Amino acid sequence: MIDDVSNGRRPAEEWSSDKFEVRFTPELVSLENLWLEGQHGEYPVAEVREVLERYWRFLVSTPERTHLIREYHPDLPQWQADLLLWEETWQRPHPYRGRLF
Repeated sequence: MIDDVSNGRRPAEEWSSDKFEVRFTPELVSLENLWLEGQHGEYPVAEVREVLERYWRFLVSTPERTHLIREYHPDLPQWQADLLLWEETWQRPHPYRGRLF
C-alpha cells in the first residue's frame, strides 16, 4: 500500500488490525490505536516507505529457522515463499521484486 500511494495510486483496500486503523493519503500515513484513546500519529509517506524498506531488508537478512516445517513452498527461503504468497493473493508482482529482493 505504501508503494501504491508513493506512486500516486490509491491503496487496494484500507488496512486495519485488531489494534490499529491506518489511513493513507498521497502525503501522509495516519495510525490510530483503537485500544488507547489519544494514541495516534501521522508520518510522511516517504519516511514510512524508507522505514518499511529497511525492515524488509532486515527480514530478508535473518537466518532461516530450519526447525520449522512450512507447507507453502518449503523448498524456498521463508522470504521468497512469503513473496510468492503475496503475489498470488494480490494477483500482481510485488512492488519490491527486483528492487529489494
